[in-house]
Amino acid sequence: MSVTIEQDLKEILGKIDQKLEGIQKDIVDLKIGQTEIKGEFKTLSERINGIDERVKNKDFISRGISIGLILAILGGLAKLFNFVGNS
Repeated sequence: MSVTIEQDLKEILGKIDQKLEGIQKDIVDLKIGQTEIKGEFKTLSERINGIDERVKNKDFISRGISIGLILAILGGLAKLFNFVGNS
């Protein structure tokens, strides 16, 4: 028992061409999406750098305030225990 399928070769090649065109469109869409993602990473990196600078600035201010507070406490203790002269 043999089965024969008769179909025009032109139709088969036409279907293959349509599928290849669809795949090529998908590849182009993927490349466009990849470019957009790279651009988003660049802007995200710039935002992170900006936040990093702000954190460094706040850290510097906090450190200065902490040192000033410690010095004020130590000065008050020195005055309390008469380590410095009365003015």
